[in-house]
Amino acid sequence: MSTIRQYKRELLDAIGAISEEEVERVAQRILDVTMSGGVIFIAGNGGSAAISSHFACDLGKGCTIPGKKSINVHSLTDNTPWITAISNDFSYEEVFVKQLENFLGPKDLVLVISSSGNSENIVKALTYAREVGAYSVALIGFDGGRSKALADDHIFIDSMVYGVVEDCHSILEHMITTEIKLRLTALVS
Repeated sequence: MSTIRQYKRELLDAIGAISEEEVERVAQRILDVTMSGGVIFIAGNGGSAAISSHFACDLGKGCTIPGKKSINVHSLTDNTPWITAISNDFSYEEVFVKQLENFLGPKDLVLVISSSGNSENIVKALTYAREVGAYSVALIGFDGGRSKALADDHIFIDSMVYGVVEDCHSILEHMITTEIKLRLTALVS
């Protein structure tokens, strides 16, 4: 079997295993936090950082209903000067938690994206969310890592291939934002 065919097969299997109920539950949680005036914070490293930025854009702009307030969402990966200052003055493991210390409250939601679920900066963000009573969601792969147990909710991609996990996380982002947009539209109809 060719590498491309094998990758396609694993990707299709992983996408097919995504639970619609889990996607709907996460979408509803984001909507609940939004409706109660909370803020959504999203974080990830590498390819997951790119998905974090994309997710924030799609929630903030793509889920906007004309005449209604947008979802208050921030990607913790998007302020390069702040990230490098925290990395330089503290450590890279602190880049997300130091930002959350300034803003996160108990009505908010922290959503992390991590293939391994073990990145120390992700683990620290989830730990801090728990400490302040904020809700947390992890989009994870591999075996789920430490994030699987730390997050209040998670969607797990059963693959050990970074590309497959990241592709599924990108697809999940679109599933979740599509569901939120539909639910918001129904609320104002």
